[in-house]
Amino acid sequence: NIADIKSLCHFERSVGEHLFEYVVQSAENDELINFVRLLAASRPEDYLLDLSSTVNGFSHIDFMRLSKVRTFWELVEALSRTRYGKIFRSFPASPTGVPDVTMIEATLDKELYRSTFEMFRDSFHGDTRKELELLLGVQGELLNLRRIYRSKKYYGTSPELLRAQMVSASAHISHRNLEKMLYADTPREIEEILKTTWYRKYLNQYDIENIDYFADCVLQDLCNRKIRMSTHPAVVMFCYIIHTVNETENITNIIEGVRYGVGPDEISSMLIRFDREGG
Repeated sequence: NIADIKSLCHFERSVGEHLFEYVVQSAENDELINFVRLLAASRPEDYLLDLSSTVNGFSHIDFMRLSKVRTFWELVEALSRTRYGKIFRSFPASPTGVPDVTMIEATLDKELYRSTFEMFRDSFHGDTRKELELLLGVQGELLNLRRIYRSKKYYGTSPELLRAQMVSASAHISHRNLEKMLYADTPREIEEILKTTWYRKYLNQYDIENIDYFADCVLQDLCNRKIRMSTHPAVVMFCYIIHTVNETENITNIIEGVRYGVGPDEISSMLIRFDREGG
C-alpha cells in the first residue's frame, strides 16, 4: 500500500516527494504505537508478527530492531538517533515501566500535524497551500472530535487531560465550541454543539454514535469534492492518499467481518462510501 503511494508520488515528483513525507511519518506513528501497546501488555516479542516490512523499507527507523526491545528505556535508546528520540525521552517514568500509551499516541499525532503544516508552509504557496491546510485542518479537527466523543462515551477523561491530547488543527470548529465540547458531560451534548457548525449537514447522513465511521465519511466526502473540483495536483494527490487509507480500512473490515461471521448487510454498513465520479 505504502509502496503504491510512493510510486504515485514519484510519478508527480514536483509535489509528491513532499507529500510522501506525511505518508511515511504517519506510518511510522502507527508502527510505534502498535509496538508501545504490545510493550505495555508485556508482549513485545509479538511485534515481529505484526511488523510491516514495507514501512521498514521506507523509514529511517530500524523496526526490525524493535522486536528485540524489552523495556521502554531500550525503546528510547533504539530511537535516539531518529526524530522520535527527543519525543520519547520526554515521557516521565511510570511504575508499570511504560508511560501512558494514550498520551504517547497523542504526542505523536501532535508532532505529525505540526510537521505537516510546516511542510505545507515551506513547500506550497497560494491556493494550493490553503486547500492543503483546509484538508489537514478538517482531518485534525475530526481526530480531536474522535478523542472527545470517545472520552465522553466511555472514559470520562478530564477536560484538562483531553485538552493536552488535542492536535493543533482547526477548520470549522471555533475555539469556543472546542472548549464547550471538552467540558460537555455526554456525547449528546457534543452532537448539539456540532449542530451549530459546518458539520451539521453530516449528522443526518452518518451515525455519529459510530464516531470513527462518521469522521472517516466526512473526510472522504470532502476529498471526493476536492478530487473533482480542485485544479491543484498536490491537493488531488493528498486526497488520493486519504482515499487509499480509507480503502485499506474497508478491506480490513471486510476480511474481519467474514472471519467472524458477520452478515453481508452489516459489513456493508461499516464500509466508507466512495463517490465513483470523484474516483
